[in-house]
Amino acid sequence: RGRCVDDGEAAGAPLGGMGAGTLGRTYRGDFAQWHLRPGTHTHAPAAHTFAAVRVDGLATVLSSLEAHGGWENDGDDDVDETSDANRANRASTISSRRRVLPADGSGGTYRALYPRSSYEYVPGSISARGDVALTQTQFSPVLPGRYREASLPVAVFRFTARNTEIATRSNDADKMNATKPRAREVALMFQFENPTRTKEVAPHANGKTRLAGEGSEHAAFGGGAEYASDAETKTPHKGAHMYTKRVLHEHSPGAKKTNSVSEPWHGGLAVAAAETKGARVTVTSGIFSRAAAANHWRAFESRGECVSETGVDSVKHRVDVPSNATLAYSAVCVSFLLPPGASREVVFSVAWDFPVASFDDDAAARAEKNGADAFATAFVKRYARYHPHGGEDVHLGAAAPALAALALARASEWEDAVRAWQKPYVDSAKPRTEKKSNADDDADARFRVRRPPWFVSALFNELHHLVDAGTVWGRPLGVAGLDGVADSFFVSHPSRESEYVSTASRATATAFDETTSGEDGEGGDAVDVAGNGGVWGGSLGRFGLAQNRDAPVYNSLPAYFFGSWALVKFWPGIDLSVVADLASAVRFEDDAERDTKWAADRVAAQVGDLPEDDDKKTTPSQKDAGSVSVARKRRKVFGAAPHDLGDTREGPLFGRGPLRDSVNAHDVSDVNAWLDLAPMLSLLVARAHVLRLEEDEDDVLFSEEAYDAPTLERPPRGGVEKKRKKPTGSRGGLPSAVLRSLFEDAYLSVSTLARTRDPDGDGTLEHVADPATHGPDHAFDRWAVAAGSKSAYCGSLWLAAQA
Repeated sequence: RGRCVDDGEAAGAPLGGMGAGTLGRTYRGDFAQWHLRPGTHTHAPAAHTFAAVRVDGLATVLSSLEAHGGWENDGDDDVDETSDANRANRASTISSRRRVLPADGSGGTYRALYPRSSYEYVPGSISARGDVALTQTQFSPVLPGRYREASLPVAVFRFTARNTEIATRSNDADKMNATKPRAREVALMFQFENPTRTKEVAPHANGKTRLAGEGSEHAAFGGGAEYASDAETKTPHKGAHMYTKRVLHEHSPGAKKTNSVSEPWHGGLAVAAAETKGARVTVTSGIFSRAAAANHWRAFESRGECVSETGVDSVKHRVDVPSNATLAYSAVCVSFLLPPGASREVVFSVAWDFPVASFDDDAAARAEKNGADAFATAFVKRYARYHPHGGEDVHLGAAAPALAALALARASEWEDAVRAWQKPYVDSAKPRTEKKSNADDDADARFRVRRPPWFVSALFNELHHLVDAGTVWGRPLGVAGLDGVADSFFVSHPSRESEYVSTASRATATAFDETTSGEDGEGGDAVDVAGNGGVWGGSLGRFGLAQNRDAPVYNSLPAYFFGSWALVKFWPGIDLSVVADLASAVRFEDDAERDTKWAADRVAAQVGDLPEDDDKKTTPSQKDAGSVSVARKRRKVFGAAPHDLGDTREGPLFGRGPLRDSVNAHDVSDVNAWLDLAPMLSLLVARAHVLRLEEDEDDVLFSEEAYDAPTLERPPRGGVEKKRKKPTGSRGGLPSAVLRSLFEDAYLSVSTLARTRDPDGDGTLEHVADPATHGPDHAFDRWAVAAGSKSAYCGSLWLAAQA
């Protein structure tokens, strides 16, 4: 099974969009989980990535992680500390340790209701007088029914500072000598390390990351300058951009117009702050040594501003990252005066643009050597379709500044939409209040549902799996990579102004409401979303969720069956796309044979029982001669429901890509013989259809009108035959063409089981006759059911599928 990934109890709600990669900030305040490269897992608390506050000369890192206090634990253990320069760097930091929050957690309170989380800091932990209150919220626009926003690789950080002293006026002479309330000098800083230097797309940490060996640069931007799109980003801002050189310099005038982005770490990350009246924004474009980091902190501590290593503060300043840099980060600082009783909001954004998702580090090198497909495991991410696009203005991989500006411009609207979505659920957890009249009871049926607070918390916080489960969402790349992606893939700007209308109904919309546009958010219907079974998928592309980090198989049918209710409720188009991919895999076949881990474990146990002889060791022939037979099994049999659509670990080994050509990566037992997969697939198809029916048709599963096929007659209810209303439009269930296609594939998998696993013809399935050979034949693959028996688990699924 491999090791069990356990990063401890401090993990917080992730930040990022579906399929775009995520950042994980713990409740301590540090950024520790780096999933900017989907399908990989890097847990490395970053010593130089944090937010900080300064109040009247007292500067504090808004984190209780001890590593933020100094520069000794920056992950560069391979640096030669015997050199004079590095000894000087080390000596200069001894007296310049950063102040952090108390390690016992008494510095504040963390709360999360995904996709939004917040920190409330204790005033005494950030200011000497304890008279400045600071709160912070952070979120990404993972909003129901809004497919574009849900895919964006952005995170918003909103700080609210308040001077708790009250400004008063008094003519009393006795009070003239009392201490008067005064304005406070406040500064907020957000600094971020460069993740483009490593193959894991994470800050460099020895033993956990590998340097990519490519040149990178840092550049300041802002003030309506380069990269920003005037059409969508009207909020004044400044920021810093960290990127691999190739995403900009290989598009210089006269250069061949091809896309140089080919690896998951090709791209950039930007951090920015909104400019508001009465606040000063300064930018540090690049810090590349311990000494520079110490000087940078001292400048923030003493003056509340960011100063670049070169002393240049310009939106046009651009600097190379030295090849021997011990660290690399950029920072943005906002400073302001806070009068008594006043409050001010400061908004930062972090955005990244790494358009290629791939599970194979060395694919390009092997392809050049062997003439293979360098992009056999690669995808172009979904967000690249929307904003910005691969055009003349903003090239793929260089869009992080524009995305950061977009996040600043839309931050308030997105946060309002998150609140409106969550409000009915939060209100349902409040103590019951007495209604005044029956009319009030009927005003909103949602308030009739009472939920305990812990349940509401679980409902939302478990949604993190949709973005943080190694999620892949995009379009598979061909042999030409990004150069082979047709222009039709990209949508430069939405054609409908209603895309950004900020209303409660828009925030809580699904693909079936009149305020949305089609099944895919772009006007497409179910036919477009389901596609034709091709490798590219339908209009939403291919969407994949990893089962977990220990077993990173994508779209595992059992896991998806039990865990996809939130997806079908809030993003039903994505659910239909996944169900269509699983259904089309029924007809896929792979004759490659393999040993199952179940059989291998049984053989190992059998050999372990053989007596050891000092003169004669156990031989391979003895292993085969044991009572356990090791029957090799075909990977995928035609007509069997799939278990999954691939594994991230197969890319480097076999060039197989998840969601492309690696059906049934799970090899613990023979998944072709499992009894629960076909019923699960049938019920997923039924669910997709039923949830699209009119409200008065929810008792109809596959109606004659929808499928145009004979069905069994139901007995009339109460002796009166109920007249069925013919489905109309997209709310009358799935279109007949889509329903027929999905049903035929699901029916094929069910009929295959009926022919092969019902030997006595009684209409129920029997478990495999030889569990030692096949292993368990159901999702609970550590429990082998007795040979020839029936089980309530598989039997109930089978009966439900027949119904």
